[in-house]
Amino acid sequence: LAGFDYVPVVAMPAVAAVDIVDDDYAPGIVTIPAGSIVTWTNIGHKRHDVVGLRGEFRSERLTTGEQFQIRLEQPGT
Repeated sequence: LAGFDYVPVVAMPAVAAVDIVDDDYAPGIVTIPAGSIVTWTNIGHKRHDVVGLRGEFRSERLTTGEQFQIRLEQPGT
């Protein structure tokens, strides 16, 4: 556009929270920009772990009330 400076839009890192509810996640899908922190909290009765789709991270088995937090350097869903 003539007369306007071009300013790229960059997504800022975010903070996302995901609840683990016995065999399900809430929300089920989270989309984040690079550098975001995601925290999973087990609010169910069963023990659970959190594993990246490509195995890039893995939590310990979480009991009720325990959390796992990680900063993800790549954007994703």
